[in-house]
Parts: sequence; structure tokens; C-alpha cells
Amino acid sequence: MLITKKIGFLGVQKHDICIYLGRVIHQLGHRVLTVDNSAEQELKYCIPMPELPGQSFILQGVEYGFRIPMDSVDISGYDYVFEDLGKWDPGQQAGYDETYLVTDPQKLNMEQCRYLLRKLQNPVNLVVRDMCAHKIQEECVRHFFEQEIAKIRNLYMIDQDILDYEYRIQMQYEPCREFGEISAGMEKTILRMAQNITAGSWMDIMYAYRAARRGELFDHCFLESGSGYTCR
Repeated sequence: MLITKKIGFLGVQKHDICIYLGRVIHQLGHRVLTVDNSAEQELKYCIPMPELPGQSFILQGVEYGFRIPMDSVDISGYDYVFEDLGKWDPGQQAGYDETYLVTDPQKLNMEQCRYLLRKLQNPVNLVVRDMCAHKIQEECVRHFFEQEIAKIRNLYMIDQDILDYEYRIQMQYEPCREFGEISAGMEKTILRMAQNITAGSWMDIMYAYRAARRGELFDHCFLESGSGYTCR
């Protein structure tokens, strides 16, 4: 019997991470659904919108949906469901196997992140991106969150990189089909997140990552793009 694993995403600047991660896990042979139920709806700028309300859209083997109540979707046919839960709502953690909290080092966002960690009941995985190598370093981040360390299951840090920024902006204007030049820090984080979520072997995940960044489709995928499910 297929057991669907639900992954929640909170915070800011996370749409590219959701896309990369979904592609890699798809390349491992899993069926992935990503739903943006956030107020911001950043993913809608990266994925062609479905023709009808309540439909999903398939791009590069991963299904995407927008503003869809999860209780209206039969998720039993998916291995993994990613849901963008918005920015800082502490009430959005229940019912998820893993939660990822993403932030950049802007002081406002770091403060919001710390406040949210104190409110959450369960530990989360924290991703701090766009780190400044000269000012905002790992030691600084660990010190900032030292009172919340018990709420952090895994800590991922990504240095600021112009190519990561360019990909993040470009995918809002045209669908991202390959991501062969993202930074080594982003690559390492995506690989570690994929292993944490799937418990797959490092070698399998590396092969899946290489195929995903080239824009390949997994063999069992018969559609490059188009409509997926319709809400019941």
C-alpha cells in the first residue's frame, strides 16, 4: 500500500527550492504533487496556470496545483505531496511528515523565523539562504538561533550566489526545464534535503539530481506538460 508523505514549506524565497527538489524526487521514480496554498502564490509565476480552476498542471513530470484545499484532493496516488504554506503562520504545521522553514538573512525575516520557531510544536528543518560570506556566516546563524536549537532538526545554509538569484528570477518569466548552473551550495542542500525526505541512497540521489538538472523526464512519465487531476 502506498503511503503518501506530506512535506510542508514555510518562510520566504522557497519557490525555486520546491521546484528543484520535486524534480529530483521525481527522477527517483516517485510521483510528486506540489500545491501552492500560500497567500503570496509565488509558484503561479513559475508554472503555467491550469485552464480550469481546481486542475493541476504537469511540468517536467511534477504536478502543480494552486489554492486547492488538500481535503478536496485524493493524494493516495502520490508518493510525496509538497505544500507551500505561506510565510510565518505557526498554525500550519499539523499533519506533515516534515516541515521546512526557509529564510534569508534579512534581519526582519530572521526575527520572524525565530518567533515562528518558538511557536511551533514540532522541530523543523531550517534553510538559511543567500548567506553573506563576509558578514553572515554559519557561526552567526547558530548564535542567532541558539535559544531555538531544540526546534531545529536539520540546518541547511546556502551562500549568496548570482546564478541562484538569476535562476530564481528567470523561472518567474519562463518555465524552468533545467538548472545546470546553480551553485554548489544550492546543489548540496537539494541533495541533502532529497536524502532526508526519501531516505534514498546517496548514489541514487546523485543520479536523479544529474538527470533533473539536465531537464530529463523519468521513463514512466508520458506527459511533458498538461493537465493533471481535477478536484472532486
